[in-house]
Amino acid sequence: MNGKIASLTVDGNGKSYTLSFHDGGNEQGHLLKILKGDNYPLLPLEHFRPSRIIDVGAHVGAAAIFFHHAYGNVPIYCFEPCQQSRDHLRLNTASLPGIEIFPFGLAGSPRKAKLFHGRLHSMQNSTHTSVEVSQENFEEIEILEAKEALRDKIGPGTMLKIDTEGCEVEIVRNLSPYIKDFSLIYMEYHSEEDRREIDTLLTPTHSLLFSSALQLHRGNVTYIANHAVVSTPTEPSLEIQKR
Repeated sequence: MNGKIASLTVDGNGKSYTLSFHDGGNEQGHLLKILKGDNYPLLPLEHFRPSRIIDVGAHVGAAAIFFHHAYGNVPIYCFEPCQQSRDHLRLNTASLPGIEIFPFGLAGSPRKAKLFHGRLHSMQNSTHTSVEVSQENFEEIEILEAKEALRDKIGPGTMLKIDTEGCEVEIVRNLSPYIKDFSLIYMEYHSEEDRREIDTLLTPTHSLLFSSALQLHRGNVTYIANHAVVSTPTEPSLEIQKR
């Protein structure tokens, strides 16, 4: 895989952590955006605290570290199928309590798959082919069905983050029996078609809270559960009532 081993220093809650990774194709810049909260902006509610966090596509742990700094020792379940990224993930989160790491990908059905390596960096790794991956460089991974893998890890107040380079829709569709329990859902989408499908799947139970797109077919969306909006007095009052 491309890149040499590099590191970033992360400060939070009076402590410093070292984030190691293979820096190829500006991977450091992407990680900094996560650590600064650009990709996963925190919910602007003073007393919000998830009961647990599920990180699907945890990569080297930048999001897990960011959420740990924000919410303290909330249990964080990290799923990362790439061996190299997972090695960094274990190293980067070794000193953080409450983080569990699982060496699997998640999707709508269990299977073995090829994880194609990114042409520029490991954040492009995907089970889907595109101009961003090399079809000659890959590793065999195990994928579990999302709802089966997460069945005993979901409860009221769970926060979900998904960044799987193309499996997001499949995962959300599969998790439909539990979707109401996710108070906050962060996702990166990888096509305009996926973005529309994600919105359709989540509209019955969630409202769009944040979104950003710097180019076509790439962006980040954050959804908040409708019951959380109702219980937040300042949010519903902002809606314009059409007569």
